[in-house]
Amino acid sequence: AFNLYLQGIHFQDRRDEDGMRKALSFFKRTVHEDPNYSLAYVGLANTYLLLADYGYDSFDENLPLAENNAKKAMELGPMLAEVQVANAYVSMIRKDEPAVTESFYLKAIELNPNYATAYHWYSDFLRIVKKDFEKSLVYGESAKRLDPLSGIIRINLSNSYQGLNRLVEAEEVLTSLLELEPNFSKAYGALALIYRRQGEWEKALKTTTIWTMHKPKDGNSYRSLGEIKMIMGDHDEAIVLFNKYLNLNNNSPVPFEFLAFTY
Repeated sequence: AFNLYLQGIHFQDRRDEDGMRKALSFFKRTVHEDPNYSLAYVGLANTYLLLADYGYDSFDENLPLAENNAKKAMELGPMLAEVQVANAYVSMIRKDEPAVTESFYLKAIELNPNYATAYHWYSDFLRIVKKDFEKSLVYGESAKRLDPLSGIIRINLSNSYQGLNRLVEAEEVLTSLLELEPNFSKAYGALALIYRRQGEWEKALKTTTIWTMHKPKDGNSYRSLGEIKMIMGDHDEAIVLFNKYLNLNNNSPVPFEFLAFTY
């Protein structure tokens, strides 16, 4: 069960659709191997939410699945930091009172001060929900120290720098990530957003085009490229790209939103 769980985490960390669907398969096999293995339900809860969060599925379908698995994990392992973090993620997506969500994150860090994901997702929560950008950066840097090779943790750290309008440092975090791991496709999208904020539209276009080449079956790459085309005034090309996004992400309502923007 432990080996299957680790393989699920490996694919989940890629943060692309193919990886996360493989992760779901491994976590389901983990449950089959050991129905009382709490981390398996953590993996399922987190992956269902990540699939919706990244626009591959809808929250209407995936939030109840995540809630059920997070609840099961809590019944089996309430003293595990991973379980607390999964319930924090559910709480945040469900839009509970921020104090309720925060209590799960703080409990997780208390239970395991070396669990990088607790710092990473708490940093995300601080930035997105509480708008505490300084504190978000502190926890983002802590997450990177605990897991310096994690691509998704570096992307979060870059977002924390962006929250403080420290765009040069945000860019450096991502360029160093791509030097370390050039196939980590999500970094291209994050870097393109920084170039957009800097008004570097040609750089944004080039970076996002590289993403579509690396991941031609990832609808989010076409969404990002379509956004840039739309803003630059190339509406016909944007519609073509958003329709590609729709064809690849037909379980999500988001492509319709971007098509509506363009029309």
